Amino acid sequence: MTYEQQLSQTIATARQLRDALWCVTMVVVSDDPAFLAAFAESSFKSHLLLVQKTKLLVFTRIPVLQLQTLPHLHRTLSRTTSLVAVVDDTLPVFRFPHRPHVLVTAEELVAQVAYTVDDPTAPEGKRLTFGGPAGNVMEILSTTMNFT
Repeated sequence: MTYEQQLSQTIATARQLRDALWCVTMVVVSDDPAFLAAFAESSFKSHLLLVQKTKLLVFTRIPVLQLQTLPHLHRTLSRTTSLVAVVDDTLPVFRFPHRPHVLVTAEELVAQVAYTVDDPTAPEGKRLTFGGPAGNVMEILSTTMNFT
């Protein structure tokens, strides 16, 4: 099976998942510019990511300046609900020196669970928190970067 056939088959499978489920988050991990460009082009042509309920997370070590030169990637990402995380092992981990308060807004998702936890520093001793994929990502980011 050729590279293009494998990618086409993967896109078709992802589309079936998207059609069967209410909300899909696709995660793409690649350091190959050719693959990311081909994935973006195939996704765009198949309208795979053009549905609001489909989210895309891309993790790569490709420098941002090089990502900007990939022909279909920018067009696809700018028209979809996407996040690109560029991992740079040469940079120190960023942390806020003083813990700021960050306001985050999000749409309500079926996969997202809201619940309250005891927090003596919060008004009335309770704090609203969220679970599920988006909540878990925000918890990891807040712990890593030192914000609440």
